[in-house]
Amino acid sequence: MTARRGGLQAYEISKRALILRPPCPFSGIGPPPALAYASGQQAGAATIALALVATACGGGSAEVGAVGADTGNTDRPTVAAVEPTAVATEPTPVPAEPTPEPSTGSVQDVVAATVKIQTEGTFVPPLEVAQSSFAGIGTGFVIDPSGLMVTNNHVVTGAAIIQVYFDGSTEPVNARLLGVSECSDLAVLDLDGEGYDFLEFRDDMDGVTPGLPIFAAEYPLNFDTDFFAVDYTLTAGIVSTTQAGGETNWASVDGVIEHDARIRGGNSGGPLVDEQGRVVGINYAGEDTNDLNSAINAQEALPVIEALKTGDVESLGINGQAIVLDDVSGVWVSAVASGSPADRAGILPGDLITVMETLPLATDGTLSTYCDIIRTNGPSATLSIEVVRIGTEEVLTGQINGTPLSQAFSFAAELSDQMDDDPADSTSGYQTYEFVSDDTGSVGVEIPAAWVDRYGASNPDFGESIYAAPSIQGFTDTWDVPGVIVERSTTLTSADIDAVLDLWADLDCAERSGREPFATADGVFNGKWEVFTQCGGTDTATLIIAVSPLDGNSVVRMFFQIVTDEDLEAADRAIATFDSVS
Repeated sequence: MTARRGGLQAYEISKRALILRPPCPFSGIGPPPALAYASGQQAGAATIALALVATACGGGSAEVGAVGADTGNTDRPTVAAVEPTAVATEPTPVPAEPTPEPSTGSVQDVVAATVKIQTEGTFVPPLEVAQSSFAGIGTGFVIDPSGLMVTNNHVVTGAAIIQVYFDGSTEPVNARLLGVSECSDLAVLDLDGEGYDFLEFRDDMDGVTPGLPIFAAEYPLNFDTDFFAVDYTLTAGIVSTTQAGGETNWASVDGVIEHDARIRGGNSGGPLVDEQGRVVGINYAGEDTNDLNSAINAQEALPVIEALKTGDVESLGINGQAIVLDDVSGVWVSAVASGSPADRAGILPGDLITVMETLPLATDGTLSTYCDIIRTNGPSATLSIEVVRIGTEEVLTGQINGTPLSQAFSFAAELSDQMDDDPADSTSGYQTYEFVSDDTGSVGVEIPAAWVDRYGASNPDFGESIYAAPSIQGFTDTWDVPGVIVERSTTLTSADIDAVLDLWADLDCAERSGREPFATADGVFNGKWEVFTQCGGTDTATLIIAVSPLDGNSVVRMFFQIVTDEDLEAADRAIATFDSVS
């Protein structure tokens, strides 16, 4: 049989096959270099060169209205000094500090509450194996005088350092990340201090209709200047539609406003406001070729923002994007937030999450399936995942909020180079599988749907039994037909593992591998396996396995007749699905 490289088997990955759709520039730590232009990342020359293929996302700036004692407000009342005397006097009244007011009423006032965000950290671009250090910029805006502010998830998730600057300031304000939503692409932070100018959200969102004049406040990145040379800008336009699609390769947003107030790299997270300076959306994407500029509808964003004040929402803690390759699709992880569910599961920057809860991810080039699973189950649920780790050519399986990732044992990868099959005999694999069980429902596995001849009677010499093959007679009488036997004995124990394997030790095969220890992916069953090759004077191989559960009170044996590579894949599938049989 044809050999395959490493543990990737069918995951032959070609950089030329990478499809990024739709092209969205990110602002911040997460996006890979191909998207850095949009996010405003300023990594190195190589990163910038790659970044030029991308389009633009949002940004912005702001200034402090009243932070601590030094606000730059020359109109603040002061207290006159009083000389001490021996005569008691009434204390001089001290005028109260002015209560911060929303920076609304005029679109020109929006600058006071719009901030420039600088992030520092590392990320792994798509299909690369090495982390790259970078500094990126994005935009955000203050929504409360206490210092609460909003930006995009892709601006901040995974960043080691987040610094916030108001318009005209060269000194950063420290910001603490309160919560992120990778699916809604939103994040809420808390600035040190209080008394900030802030923006209000528009109450009457029904009035946000096509043709409404709007303005995008932002800090667009200019690759020819340094961070401090990036100035606040305000671009004007109108709402094109409030029903734009929100499925992208880095988010799954319900409720998107499309407009023509041009946004650029570095603008992600900036406010989209009306003529009175009231927030109608949060800019998060732009595409230069067709002049498409997108903002998350404020009406949809507000409930998420409220929830983010107390923690993450619809988020596993990754900064990633959907990619589609020739042989596999998935969610590429550019960065991972420390302590997040993804981090605890063992997901690393540079991983490709290909399967979640048995469903393949990103087949349409978006995060739709990924986010639908999280929204259905919640980020605290136990979710099964499969990961391809490009750097080490491993396929890993595990769980979010459960069993951490470990290398998935694959007989197809382990044994294909031990067999001598003609490549012309191999196919692309069985297309569909079905679950079958014995008559009592005690033992069952998934088998190829093409193996239509099957029965599940009890074997009086062993126990509950399943036979399945394209033709059971051909399977049992010749070496030319693939098939499987799965049987369970409740009278044998883990001490009988070798004796059970000995029952098949006299096969008419030229070579035998010797016995190796084996455990199912979830660790529930342990035992041994052995492979025999060149059986009956043919290239057919047999794989035999005997395992017991942790309590050791029964034994399950499996026999696979392997004619082509696709039969090895069928064996992997049967063993994986057997894990869940009670």
